[in-house]
Amino acid sequence: MNIKNILMRNYRVVFVVFISFVFAYVSSGIIGESKPRFDCFQLLFIAFTFVLLHFVTNVKKFYLFIFEKRWIIAGIILLFMVVNKYHGDSISCYDYYIQSGMVSEYSYPIFGRERHIRSDEWNVDTPINLSTQYLENPYGKYNNLVRGTNTINSNMLTVAFILNPVNVISLLIRYMFGYEYMFSYGWYVNIFLTFLFQLELFLIMSSRKKLLSICGTCMVVLSSHYLWWGFPSLILYSSLALVCSYYFFKSESIRRRIAYAYGTALGTANFVLVLYPAWEVPMGFCSLVIFIWIVHECWDDIKRMRKPEWAILVSALVLCIVMISQSMIAQREYMEAITNTVYPGKRVDYGGFTIRKLANYITAILYPYIDYINPSEKGMYITLFPLPLFMAVYTWWKGNMKNWLLNGLIIISVFLTCYTTIGLPPVLAKMTLMTNSTAARAVDILGYIQVILFVVTLANLNIASRMNRKYAIVLAAVMSGIVISFADYEMPDYMSGEYKIIIFGVFVLIFYSCLANVSEKIYKFGLMSIIGIAVITSIYVRPIVKGLDAIYSKPVTKEIQKLVLEDNDAKWIACSNVMVPYTPSQFVLACGAPVINSVNKYPNMDLWEKLDPNKNNEYVYNRYAHFVINFIDGDTNVEEVYPDEICLNLSYEDIKKTEAEYIFSTYPIEVDNKYVTFNQLYNEGGVYIYKIKYH
Repeated sequence: MNIKNILMRNYRVVFVVFISFVFAYVSSGIIGESKPRFDCFQLLFIAFTFVLLHFVTNVKKFYLFIFEKRWIIAGIILLFMVVNKYHGDSISCYDYYIQSGMVSEYSYPIFGRERHIRSDEWNVDTPINLSTQYLENPYGKYNNLVRGTNTINSNMLTVAFILNPVNVISLLIRYMFGYEYMFSYGWYVNIFLTFLFQLELFLIMSSRKKLLSICGTCMVVLSSHYLWWGFPSLILYSSLALVCSYYFFKSESIRRRIAYAYGTALGTANFVLVLYPAWEVPMGFCSLVIFIWIVHECWDDIKRMRKPEWAILVSALVLCIVMISQSMIAQREYMEAITNTVYPGKRVDYGGFTIRKLANYITAILYPYIDYINPSEKGMYITLFPLPLFMAVYTWWKGNMKNWLLNGLIIISVFLTCYTTIGLPPVLAKMTLMTNSTAARAVDILGYIQVILFVVTLANLNIASRMNRKYAIVLAAVMSGIVISFADYEMPDYMSGEYKIIIFGVFVLIFYSCLANVSEKIYKFGLMSIIGIAVITSIYVRPIVKGLDAIYSKPVTKEIQKLVLEDNDAKWIACSNVMVPYTPSQFVLACGAPVINSVNKYPNMDLWEKLDPNKNNEYVYNRYAHFVINFIDGDTNVEEVYPDEICLNLSYEDIKKTEAEYIFSTYPIEVDNKYVTFNQLYNEGGVYIYKIKYH
């Protein structure tokens, strides 16, 4: 078949491609005056093509094709993002604090905007990860740049790390193509995998109901909780383990059983190794309920298992134990240190009233567009609260009393509801390990369970069994009023009156379409409306940024790297007068310098023993801490600014105890004293570098 015939048979698609090309070219010309034009063009071209294809194809077949080829399409999109070095990190924030404007055009988002509130990402984890590229052994036990001393390396090679295919591919990308490509891959791969495995889990729970499963997945992965918090990995690991365990029992092929057993072990081990009990404990209960249901559903298959299958299962269990134990042994120093800290190690909670947070999906729609002080903390899954729990009880009452999954989820929901309202008695809280969680974190997992309940109840409740339309519209209106009241109480004055009226009407229709005995079209329209809300909630949360120029194109970066190359063992102190005072220390860390006051994920007790030999201030510094240093004439003292931030007021006399040789500062240091002299080496764009000379 020649090219002419191909074009004639696909003229509509060719026309869409041409129109998209024109639209993208014109639009990128306008936007590209201040941003990289080619990057704007190719992203706009893809977006326009996707939208316009809806007008020239059979939409149902179009989405069915995407669904069936979802793994391949996800891989192609991931490859595209990595090749272009795109990521969604808010690393552009550094330009507000360090040599503002002295960067390349790629330092700013191509689309979207940087999010300062995501400081745990761009100002903590990203600099720590970037610092590993300067280590002699990037995957060794220690990173000697963080804290300016040996610090447990979260990327160290352990059995669990090596056996994770995602990590293996990451290593290959790093050494074959460079760190920026690896950074892009690491940033997107977990999002895509979470979406795919969560979708597969919902397909299993809903008996392969596609639209409902996609809706539930969007309620999780496109939620404010997932995107503003930084992609909680517990969702990926739990869904990976549960999906693989289900298909292990169902599969007839030995080869596939081996693969699924491996996936189960990998997901379970990595779930445990997240080491964040505030989410892990309640999420563990949820995963246990789902696993019990899987065993019940697959019981006949389990009884038919032969010796080879049992050998594979036992081998997977052993592998899981080896991964967990070896990783914990490797990180024992970190675990002992963090366990003995005041914050978060000694934190104990018995619950409390936080359940109103379940309604925050109402306000979350606005977070990307109307600034709020902490949308991360207020983020929530699209729970549709209070609809799922009511529907679960209604479904149970309508005759699904023997549904193990439904019953288990209701029990866990009631348990976590008690914890997030009235709290638990200390004895019960300790027995269930909930003292290791907090009410503010447990409610997040309760929100996740509401999404599962939504999917499970709609999958089990056929339209004919649903409520009378008159009752449903009244109940939908009551529920909408309750959820808006809860959301307004959580965030007073954030929603306008007009928004409340509009959102009330939208959710009355959504709740009604799920509750009432309506036509299939109205029901599907309700699900698609939820997906639309998820897209609006998520699409503008994260920017699209190319590369790491926000740090590495700055003139001072080259100066720091030059000094580190000349004297790579010399320790640094960063001083600051910027709004986020620990930003300069993290910037210097990302440039490859050993920084004493970079974020201390656990305290450097060797340093504190010198500065506070009598341990008078141990309560203050024995914690995970963003670490700020100021120089003073008086005695050295340390103060708690926030539970996770401390300020060391360091006397000039005691600077020598830190063994620091260089100072990076965002203000000039010109103080005469008899202990040290600060010799200026660099002064440009509002930043200074000094060499310390001790008297």
